[in-house]
Amino acid sequence: MTLGTSHGQADSLLLEEPLIVESHLGPGQMRISAAAAAHANGTRPIVFIGVWTRFPEPSPCSGGAADTTAAANTAAAHKARRAAARASWVAGIKALQGQVVEYRFVAPEPSGPLGRAQLDAEMREHGDVWVLPSSAAGAAAKTTDADGPAVTAAAAAARRNRRVKSHSRRTLSGGTDCRATRGVSPDLLRRFYVRVLDEYDSVEWIVQMSEGAAVLPQRLLCALDQYAAMGADYVGCMAYGPVPASDPLAFMLAAHYPLHAVGPAVLSARAVRDVVVAGYDMLRLEGRMDVVLGLWMLTSNVSYYDDQRLCQAARCGPATVGLYHPESGPLPAHDLAQAYGNPDCGGGACPLPYLRSPAENLDDFFGSMRV
Repeated sequence: MTLGTSHGQADSLLLEEPLIVESHLGPGQMRISAAAAAHANGTRPIVFIGVWTRFPEPSPCSGGAADTTAAANTAAAHKARRAAARASWVAGIKALQGQVVEYRFVAPEPSGPLGRAQLDAEMREHGDVWVLPSSAAGAAAKTTDADGPAVTAAAAAARRNRRVKSHSRRTLSGGTDCRATRGVSPDLLRRFYVRVLDEYDSVEWIVQMSEGAAVLPQRLLCALDQYAAMGADYVGCMAYGPVPASDPLAFMLAAHYPLHAVGPAVLSARAVRDVVVAGYDMLRLEGRMDVVLGLWMLTSNVSYYDDQRLCQAARCGPATVGLYHPESGPLPAHDLAQAYGNPDCGGGACPLPYLRSPAENLDDFFGSMRV
């Protein structure tokens, strides 16, 4: 696990009110900030978890059973993962004393009647979905072109996206590229963060992840204490490496992915305000959402922390904070339910141990030092 900054110390982004770890708290007890204690009457959360999901329409991308990407994008698959989440870690949120943690499923606006019908049904039953309309939807605001004439925000967005659409037309070549249906646009991501702070001004931490991931709420609170104590503002399972040719957005990226968090990504509210809100109109909006988020944070000199406890692959241990498979992507609904049912997922929360390096990695390290 690594704590660092992109270049230099990020003093401006250190928390003013860190989550203080008090010595009198014993194992299994939650350690939360003074602000959390003040809000423990159940009215003002300090942690918000946004879970990206979709309400897709039937399409060629949802028909090929042999295409795992297409199968993962079917409406039934999304619905099953939401149901598994509500039955597992979401239930853990509701079991906490005081509403210190709030969550919502977050989705782009459905593109057709079937998606809207499913959304309406889940809202009537659960009421836990946020819908973020596309940039062009209902855009009445005006902006000024470089040449002077006023244009609609929708037209400006269309010009910015022309490059993406042109590539998509070349990629399709008469067929349908199902891979292009994956992911969340960076524009939706920045509007998600702004909405969280608009609706919950008490929030100190924001977690965003896909519906194919999970967190253990009580352990997450303990981990947040540790992140604050070390001054970290951007936390996740950090990864970097070559961009595969199969990535539908490879044409937007360099030869290698820059450092970024995969799976659940944790941001302090201070980082969101200083980077996303303050620089809203200057943020890069092209590329994979998780990669672009890393660029936003690290080019703004935010302190990051590599915490592999957030992406344990379908298993739990005493240090597990989140479940996600960095290589295979979203966990299937049955794997998520089975993993969360593991007794090791329900063990004591605090004090939360740090994740030790795998034994084989230590053997490789010390073996390389032998003469």
